[in-house]
Amino acid sequence: RKNQQDNKTGFDSVTAGANGSGKIMLFGKDINQSDRKRDLVHLVILLVLALGIGIYLILTTTLIAKDGMSYINYAKGLAISPLEIMRDSSGYAPRLYTPGYPFLILMVHKFADLFGDGSTGLSWIYSAQTATLLCRVLALIPLYLIGKELVGGRLSFWAMFVLVILPYPARFGSDALRSESVV
Repeated sequence: RKNQQDNKTGFDSVTAGANGSGKIMLFGKDINQSDRKRDLVHLVILLVLALGIGIYLILTTTLIAKDGMSYINYAKGLAISPLEIMRDSSGYAPRLYTPGYPFLILMVHKFADLFGDGSTGLSWIYSAQTATLLCRVLALIPLYLIGKELVGGRLSFWAMFVLVILPYPARFGSDALRSESVV
């Protein structure tokens, strides 16, 4: 098929060549197989590195942050009676906590409970840290792609690489923390 221009946006539509060339037009730019493979390799390297550092930090953390325990208590409350806890969480956590992050902790805990005994306090702590690490690792994908659009794939990779290995982002990405305490 031929590339057709969208009259409303002015961008070329995403189409593949009729001869199977593998070229794709996206926002007026040619994206070929080698660019996609390079991006995939960059993302895999970043994700594996971030995951490796995060797992190491989770396994070597002796104490989690104080508000991490509040989030865990909130998640435990959500497991017991979700609607009541969302209406009034004062018995479990400060009122300014929203239920999103504790809900993620609860979901990770329920998934981990399929493979072992989830009644221990340590399993809740690992669930909270794992939820934070998963959010950090998944955030690398859009950050890399946005950086690629702004400065190119090579510079975006090195910027994300530096972000992954910096000590403070790595530590905060592997602990159960509120975002305000990071800043």
